[in-house]
Amino acid sequence: MNIRRPALLAAGFAATLASAATSAPPTAVESPYGEMRAYTEALVLILNRHVEKTSFKDLTYAAIDGMLASMDPYSNYLRADDLKAFDDDSEGRFTGIGIVASEIDGKWIVDYPMPGSPAFRAGIRAFDEIVAVGGEKPADRSFDEAMERIRGEVGTVVVLTLRREGVDAPFDVSVKRAALHVPTVQSARILPGGFAYAYIAKFGEHTSAEFYKALPGLLAAKPKGFVLDLRDNPGGLIVEAGRIAEAFLPRGKLVFRTKGRIPAEDNVSYVTETPREIGDIPVAVLVNAGSASAAEILAAGIRQNDAGVLVGERSFGKASVQALFELDARPDEGLQLTTAYYYTPKGDMIHGNGIAPDVEVAQTPEAFRLATLKRLLATHPELCHTNDLGQVESAVDAPLDAALAHLQRLLATNTAPASAQTAAAP
Repeated sequence: MNIRRPALLAAGFAATLASAATSAPPTAVESPYGEMRAYTEALVLILNRHVEKTSFKDLTYAAIDGMLASMDPYSNYLRADDLKAFDDDSEGRFTGIGIVASEIDGKWIVDYPMPGSPAFRAGIRAFDEIVAVGGEKPADRSFDEAMERIRGEVGTVVVLTLRREGVDAPFDVSVKRAALHVPTVQSARILPGGFAYAYIAKFGEHTSAEFYKALPGLLAAKPKGFVLDLRDNPGGLIVEAGRIAEAFLPRGKLVFRTKGRIPAEDNVSYVTETPREIGDIPVAVLVNAGSASAAEILAAGIRQNDAGVLVGERSFGKASVQALFELDARPDEGLQLTTAYYYTPKGDMIHGNGIAPDVEVAQTPEAFRLATLKRLLATHPELCHTNDLGQVESAVDAPLDAALAHLQRLLATNTAPASAQTAAAP
């Protein structure tokens, strides 16, 4: 995400006005004056004559929101609270109680409490059903609205009504909200069989630092191969994905390029600058329908440079660049605007298409949730109550198993990707 001042945007608009003023005769398409006049007249009529009273500010917000909604679903106008939440999310800062939850068949189910979080300390467990949030039930709120209400302000208390298997009746749990730091690189470890594994939940400001902090310990074990898990990774900061690519690609490889309206600003490329840090080992990247944006771009960069294979399901298909423009008129707000598209090293368009894996392995959301718990149990066995432990430990992670089997076959036939075989050379 790029943060830009609006100078070029304002200059471009001024140039349009100047052109309209000096051209003879201006057409309706060339001049914005007629359109702005119609907008102003409608604004004043709505303000003065609509049966429901409103304000200039509310109408302006509505107009901006409407303009952006007509363009694409990823452009947004961020109010002050939205902008702060965006910054916190990018930096891995969250306010809330520390649970990961899903909506399954109309029910709100706790996937797991984050280790050490207020929810964890309050005794909330994986598989608990959230019957109500502050007395409001699923019929009263959407899932997203309920999760937003759980977040709240630091130091305040939220009351969750839970239903738990083995407990006769629903019960209330009061949890005090806190500021949380959630690592984006999780479960970095050596799997049975000698393969390195790392799960990246999203790409925030500290993702590459977290990854390269964990990498020496993984490489010290001399792994046979590497599994990079990007399932359900919604993306984030693309430069962080590029920095991760440095570990898997030789120097001088194109990871991605962007193309937009203003070449000087929007057309950029990311080319690796360091040798392949993981050495001469094969790589498998796990993706699914929840892998989007920077996750898809990293996966495509690895595959199209012949440095690894993709295993799992077709990715989401979101590969547009959102630049965040600061506003002089309202410095605490911002315009998140789609300005370009990402393209793979071979020039493929990911946006709207997604990426098909080399090895397709389907997995239900419930199976992935159980597999996630099983993954976390490797480092935090206290996450699940003993009544749930058997179900989690018996969970089968079919895409991961397929990735490991593929790496084993590569090793057995000595057909690791060519780029991986020569990666140690700068």
